[in-house]
Amino acid sequence: MATETAENTGKRILSLESLRGLAALTVVFDHFFRTFYPFTFVDTRPSHSSFEWFFIHTPLFVTINGAFAVMIFFVLSGFVLSYGFFKRPAKFDFVSAIVKRYFRLTPVVLASVLLAFVLLKLHLFFNTQAGLMPTSWKNDDIGLVSAIWQGLAGVYITTPNDASLNSVLWTIYYEMIGSVLIFAVLAMVGRDHRRGYVYAFLTFILIGTNFIGFIAGLILADIFHNRNQVYKFIADLSIFYKGIALTVALYLASFPPLRNAENLSLVHRPLLFLDNYTLNQTIVLLIAAVIIIVLVLTSKRLNKLLELKPLVFLGSISYSVYAVHLIVLGSAASLAFYLAQQQGLSYNYSAAIAVAVYLPVVLVVAVLMNKFVDKPAIALSRMAGKSLFTRDGLRRKPKIVTPELVPEKAQQIQP
Repeated sequence: MATETAENTGKRILSLESLRGLAALTVVFDHFFRTFYPFTFVDTRPSHSSFEWFFIHTPLFVTINGAFAVMIFFVLSGFVLSYGFFKRPAKFDFVSAIVKRYFRLTPVVLASVLLAFVLLKLHLFFNTQAGLMPTSWKNDDIGLVSAIWQGLAGVYITTPNDASLNSVLWTIYYEMIGSVLIFAVLAMVGRDHRRGYVYAFLTFILIGTNFIGFIAGLILADIFHNRNQVYKFIADLSIFYKGIALTVALYLASFPPLRNAENLSLVHRPLLFLDNYTLNQTIVLLIAAVIIIVLVLTSKRLNKLLELKPLVFLGSISYSVYAVHLIVLGSAASLAFYLAQQQGLSYNYSAAIAVAVYLPVVLVVAVLMNKFVDKPAIALSRMAGKSLFTRDGLRRKPKIVTPELVPEKAQQIQP
């Protein structure tokens, strides 16, 4: 997940941070529905309620579409990491940037893996007993050394499988590799006026992968800093046109993950223009993410809405929310569901109790993770970027990537 704007207190675009928070919340609901109402994602799974129809057959699916939320994460990462370079290219150091990125991501990853390890060893995951769709924690033979390895290095080497301690960390693999990709492109062609050709080539070869979001973010950041007149033109558009653009983006963002194409709803069928469903989904969600981020950067009204304190707070803990929510789902929420079922309550009442436990526990655990792990990780990454490199025994002047997003820049393009 993108985490950089949270690092630069007072020098960030708060609306982007809130957008990340909303994306994290979408993933939270995505996994709740995958666990308790899997028919909304896999049409061969049993249906438990008629309200599932409203998510499947309407744009309301955008509220639980974790695939779109992840695309938002990747585009935001590409944007924020690149913007720091374009703002101060002379301070860029490729190796330092990678080291800083590793120390920024890893503490929360490791803490979440160890939390899952402890719960696993204490037999506090209840999704299997509750008869819910299994998501992880199948291998209770995993040892502490393996858990630590997974948190420190494993997630960066390969995407976690179903046997991992925290399977949502599959995105961290792409975050790290995508960050290295962005740093490499910037190091090689970031100051070359012909870099647009490299962007086009990378877009062509990466369009079917998760890395395309990072490239899209890189391009948006380049235009934002070096071709700001494009954003100014969009900012000058009337609220009518921006409203249409936002409506279209939300409609595109509701395109569901892989289902049987023949059973795709009439609402979403017009968006299926390629035989390759996954590639089709990637392109549709990428367009939606780009439109929304551009609107956030150019709309004064949308900025005011997203700068509400509860949303900014949600954004500030979004990385922690993302890292812990599945663990809470398999433990506290599944236990609540299981106990409700044991009391003879209906499936839907039991699921309602589960979500009533799930959301506040996720919030509490995420706040603690943010305070005791994520914030110290920010300081750790800064120290790593400044102190790990010496030459002839003398510390050289640090050259670090500081992807700051200054409000003044945003104000210049807002109507």
